[in-house]
Amino acid sequence: MNLAVTSTIKPGFFTVYAARTPRRVVSSLNAIRPGQTVANHAFSKVSTAGVSCFSQNGAHVIADVTGWYTGGAAPATTAAPVDPPPPGGPIPWMVTCPRFGLNQWVFDGDADRIVDAGHTWHWTGTGLAGQGGNIVLFGHRTEAGGPYRYQHHLRSGDLLHLHTSDARRYTYRMVAEYITSKYSNDILRACRRISGETVSLVSCTKTNRQPTNLQYRLVSTFQLIGWDDLG
Repeated sequence: MNLAVTSTIKPGFFTVYAARTPRRVVSSLNAIRPGQTVANHAFSKVSTAGVSCFSQNGAHVIADVTGWYTGGAAPATTAAPVDPPPPGGPIPWMVTCPRFGLNQWVFDGDADRIVDAGHTWHWTGTGLAGQGGNIVLFGHRTEAGGPYRYQHHLRSGDLLHLHTSDARRYTYRMVAEYITSKYSNDILRACRRISGETVSLVSCTKTNRQPTNLQYRLVSTFQLIGWDDLG
C-alpha cells in the first residue's frame, strides 16, 4: 500500500500490521515534526480482521492499496485495540460563546499582561482541552467594557466552544454559576465543583452578577459534550 500521514501532532513512527495480531516495534513510516505530510510504500501481512495502523503520536492516516499477494489471511488472535484519548489541545486557543458575544484568544503566561491586552488568560496549572479535568479562563469585565462585560447574560444550557491550535473544536454546555470571593482558593474550589471535563469563565462581579467589583468573582461553568476534528 501507499501509506500517507498528514497533520502530524508530534514526531513519531507509524506501523502497518495484521489487525488484531501482536504488533512488532518497527516503523512503516516516520514523521519528524508536527504538521507534517509524508508518505511511504508499505507492505503488511493481513489477518481475518484486516490491517491496522499504529500511530505513536497521532495524525490523519490515508492508506491506498496498490496490490496484494494471493494466499490466506492469518487468524486474528488479540482483542480489538482501544484508541487512547487525544493529547491536550495546544494553546493558544480561541474561545467563543454566542450568548454574550465572546470571541477571544486564550494564552498561557503572565495573567496581568494577557488580560490587560484584551485577551483571555488560561489559569496556570488548570486543565487542557482533551485531557479531562477543569479548565479555568479569566478575562476583564468592567463597567466600561471588556470581553467578559456581558457574562451575566449567560443561562443554563448555553454553548461554549474552544478551538485549539491543532484544529480541534471542543463544545461545552453551561451547567452551573457561582459567585465567590477574589481569593484564588475560593475561585478554584468553585471551578472544581462539577466533575468531568469542564471550562469555567471567571471575571470580576458585583454580588448581583452585574459589572463590577474587584472583591468578587463570577464563575460560569460549562461541561464537555463533544469534540470535532476540523483538520
